[in-house]
Amino acid sequence: MSYPYVAYADRSYIGNPLEYEGEPIRFEFTQSDLDYVKTQLGDVVDLAWYISRGPKSARISWVHYELKPLVLKKPATPTPTPAKEKKVAEEDKPKHPTNIEFDLDGKRVLIIGFEDSLNGLRGIIEAHNGKYQCSEALQSNKLRTRVQGADLVIPVISQAHHINTNTALALAKLQGKPYAVADGSSPLSLERAIYRALHHLPAYESRGADIEYPLTEDVEISITEE
Repeated sequence: MSYPYVAYADRSYIGNPLEYEGEPIRFEFTQSDLDYVKTQLGDVVDLAWYISRGPKSARISWVHYELKPLVLKKPATPTPTPAKEKKVAEEDKPKHPTNIEFDLDGKRVLIIGFEDSLNGLRGIIEAHNGKYQCSEALQSNKLRTRVQGADLVIPVISQAHHINTNTALALAKLQGKPYAVADGSSPLSLERAIYRALHHLPAYESRGADIEYPLTEDVEISITEE
């Protein structure tokens, strides 16, 4: 890593290598980048960038100060599967890794935002036993129908038109639907918003908010010194 960069992120909060369009990617930061959001080496962060400019324009959009950087446990060596062993049933396969403990119990979660950008979050909702729905409709009548059919409403403000977010929240309030706002499109941001909506906690999460989330996974250090 060359001057002026002093830190980088190349792994997700659960320790998986970061990829973009199937290729490994590493995000590098200057000291000014870290100072601007008051973060330091070892913090867990969310990254965001404009679709038109690509991931190289990524900036730190949120710092999860309450998450302590933990070392991901080394997985045990898998036991070879006997040749004659039956295939594992679909329902017994490992689910998408999750980071916060909660059960949606079949509830329909409506994500407000650009469908092409957010479809990757489907696995998070299904891992919590929920049903994924997504809408980027600008027409209020279409959005009203989608909100009516949902149990929880979660706008992702980094991936949605401003008018979509405001209209969806107004409709959710009018129809008595639990809602919360995810500030970023990372799995952790989505889980935190769903948890708040599910438990009728504040819709927006301000920095320093005293909300305790029951974590289920070890959290990998996201920012690393070269």
